[in-house]
Amino acid sequence: MGPEPARRAGDTARVEPDVVRRSASGMTLLEVLLAVSITAVVVLLLVGGLRIGLRAWEAGERQAAAQQGRGAIVELVRGALAAAYP
Repeated sequence: MGPEPARRAGDTARVEPDVVRRSASGMTLLEVLLAVSITAVVVLLLVGGLRIGLRAWEAGERQAAAQQGRGAIVELVRGALAAAYP
């Protein structure tokens, strides 16, 4: 076994089987699955947050409507009492 001969441009020397080269331009299946899983978790958290926010908004709207109804009744009674006792 002597020194390896120098390679020239265009030389298609066979690469030994134990040398494995990995392309840097692609993604492995594990990386894709991990990325999809992380994306799914983030989307689920966002949807859950939006649902909680929507429920809180609707509860606030109901409470505001009920408060306005109570305020209208109070004003009606106040007006009736003011007219009764000038």
